[in-house]
Amino acid sequence: MKNIFFIKLTILFVGCVGPSDPVHGLVENMPAIINTSSAFSYILRGKNFSEENTIKLTFGLKEGQSLASSLIVTESKVNDTTLIKLEDNTGAEIYKYSIIGDITDLNTSSITQPSKAVIIAKNFTGILDWSITAK
Repeated sequence: MKNIFFIKLTILFVGCVGPSDPVHGLVENMPAIINTSSAFSYILRGKNFSEENTIKLTFGLKEGQSLASSLIVTESKVNDTTLIKLEDNTGAEIYKYSIIGDITDLNTSSITQPSKAVIIAKNFTGILDWSITAK
């Protein structure tokens, strides 16, 4: 009787497996967001992903610093336009990106304090990596 219990227990543990880990580290259609006082990052592996999201930033510029905004979009399949904006506290645009395909862009020209990030994705498919830091 004891041996049968251990055999069943062994089969149970050996036969149970969890979901596989994604090779790329990103879960499909689940954005990874980092929002700290020194950096902001929005990373997404999307498949027909649609969302309108406004994120209040905790990011702050110190005296004499400027913004560095980096956007990389790869593996995109154009289904619709995805829009990304960085705005100040009055709603004025600091940076605006319209994504209609793969793109690599770096902006370092602004010294305006950002207040919010706006992401409007419509059927986005691809990998999106947007980061903001101070320089």
